[in-house]
Amino acid sequence: MQITEMREEGLKKELDVVVDSSEMEAKISDRLIEVGKQVKLPGFRPGKVPMNLLKKRFGSSVRGEVLESTLQETTEKIISEKGFEPAIQPKIDLKSFEDGGNLEFSIEVQVLPEIELTDLSQFKPEKLVSKADDKKVKEALEKMAENNKKSVPSPKKKKAKKGDVVVIDFLGKVDGEEFEGGKAEDFRLELGSGRFIPGFEDQVIGMSINTQSDIEVNFPEEYQKKEIAGKMAVFSVNLKSIETLQTPKIDADFAKSMGFEKLSELKKAVKDQVDKDYEYLARMKIKRELLDFLSENHSFEV
Repeated sequence: MQITEMREEGLKKELDVVVDSSEMEAKISDRLIEVGKQVKLPGFRPGKVPMNLLKKRFGSSVRGEVLESTLQETTEKIISEKGFEPAIQPKIDLKSFEDGGNLEFSIEVQVLPEIELTDLSQFKPEKLVSKADDKKVKEALEKMAENNKKSVPSPKKKKAKKGDVVVIDFLGKVDGEEFEGGKAEDFRLELGSGRFIPGFEDQVIGMSINTQSDIEVNFPEEYQKKEIAGKMAVFSVNLKSIETLQTPKIDADFAKSMGFEKLSELKKAVKDQVDKDYEYLARMKIKRELLDFLSENHSFEV
C-alpha cells in the first residue's frame, strides 16, 4: 500500500492511497472461496465449485463487497497510524478500481485541533447568591394567577369586548360555497387572541348575546389552503354567550386549585422555585465567565 500526503490546509488533511492490484485480487479470491463454501450450485458440492464459475456468478457482487470493506478498513488503519483525531467522518473519494488494476482513492479528513490547556487556577469565579424576597414571591403568584384566569358568564345585555370569551356558531362561505374547516358550533373564542383570520374578531366585538351577524374577511395570500388563499369569505356568526375572564384571588381556594392544601404551602413552593431559578442563573453566569476565560486564554485553529 502506498500513501502520499497531498495537501494540508489547517486542520484539513488530504492523502492519496494506492492498494496494489495483487492485494486486491487476493482479497477477492479469498472472499470467493468463502462464498464457494456456502453456495449450492447444480452439479457441485459446497466448496467444490470451480473458481472461474464463482467469478462468473458472484464476481461482481464480491468485488463491490471487497471494495467497500477495503476502503473502510484501510481508512481506519491510516487514521490510526497517523494519529489523526477526526472531527467529522472522513471523506473518501474513489479514483480508480479497474478490473485487474490498482485501487486508488483519496481520503480527506478534518482533525481536531491540539489544545494546550491554560492554568485554570487563574480562573476565579464569583458565585452570586440570591434568595427570593416577599416581593418576588408576590410577583410570581400574581403571574400564576394571571395565567389561570377563569371565565364567568356575563349578563345577557352585555356586549362583547376585547378580552372576553365568546361562544359562537359560525358558517363560512367563499364565492357562495361552504369550504372545509369553515363551520363550527359552540366554538369558544377569546377576543383579541388572534386565533382567527385578521378582522374576524374585531367584528365580533360589539355583538350581543343571541344576535347574528355576517362578517366579511379576506383570507391572507399566504394562507395554507391554497384554494381559498387571498379570497373574500363571508361568515354567518351566531353569538350564543359571553364570558368574562377573571383573575382569581390569591387565597386558600386558589392554592387548592393549584394542588396545595394551604396558601402557605403554595407560597413556599413558589419561593423554592424562584430560588432554583436564581441558582440556575448564577450557574449560567459562571459558565459564561468560564467560556470567556477559555476563549481569551486559548488560541487554536477551527
